[in-house]
Amino acid sequence: MYSKTLKKLSIMLLATILLMAIPQSLSINFQEVSAYEEKSLILDIFTQKTPFNGRGLNQSSDPFAPYEVVKLYGNLTYNEQPLSDILVTFNVTGPPNKIYNYTFQTVRKTNESGIATLEFSFPQLNLSDASIIGVWTVKAW
Repeated sequence: MYSKTLKKLSIMLLATILLMAIPQSLSINFQEVSAYEEKSLILDIFTQKTPFNGRGLNQSSDPFAPYEVVKLYGNLTYNEQPLSDILVTFNVTGPPNKIYNYTFQTVRKTNESGIATLEFSFPQLNLSDASIIGVWTVKAW
């Protein structure tokens, strides 16, 4: 009986010493932790067009003309903070048609501001080939 009590006291003493040895900088502020639980990972894709560049989730951009350079930007954030050095895959699909379906996929890395960029131009437009005219879709992950 005496040994069980002594054992419990020594465990409680050891636990107290360990708790007192933890520096204050390791304490957790639960208010800060719970504030970030509502936020999430966001990848917003937009273009250089103004005023309607597609900024904001699931927003469309203004149209582009043949030969015009398209600049795509992927803004990757987590809890509203930019994520750098992360690979972002862009999947670009032209309008479906009977002649030729343009589609390509490429990977770019985000910079220190959390932005991955991709530039491309539309293929040459032939009068007999209207395969580039229509809605182009960009998906990214």
